Amino acid sequence: MTLRIAGIVERRQPLPPGRYWITVTNSPSAPERTAHFLQWAEANAQTVILDKREPVGGNVDGLFVIFTVLIKTTWDALQFGYPNVAGPEIQTSDDTVQRPPVPTAGSVLSDLFGDFFATPVGRFALVAGLVVLFTRTRKGD
Repeated sequence: MTLRIAGIVERRQPLPPGRYWITVTNSPSAPERTAHFLQWAEANAQTVILDKREPVGGNVDGLFVIFTVLIKTTWDALQFGYPNVAGPEIQTSDDTVQRPPVPTAGSVLSDLFGDFFATPVGRFALVAGLVVLFTRTRKGD
């Protein structure tokens, strides 16, 4: 079983040692935010390692970044917001998005027929179907 560290935001200053992820986006009021983040990382290259950088995608101008802080490092929360703690299971931005579980054949059948068999008519139909199936099987013997 893998322990998932989800939704833990690091608000301490300076930023303590650890592995973090953050999405840094540019906006009309801050068109150079991603450039400033990369400048911050470069200025702190002795204490910060950029593990992963990927564009956000879609119509969003920004970067998804996983980074490791080696020793306490000053962090500009006013400009970048607070980073999220990244456990070992966080390898890409896809790992930070909640999705419904992948449907199985059993869950699909349950979704289709579960409510029906919970009603009196559904139970009757189930019993009648089993009786028909059982009697046809017995006649073949």
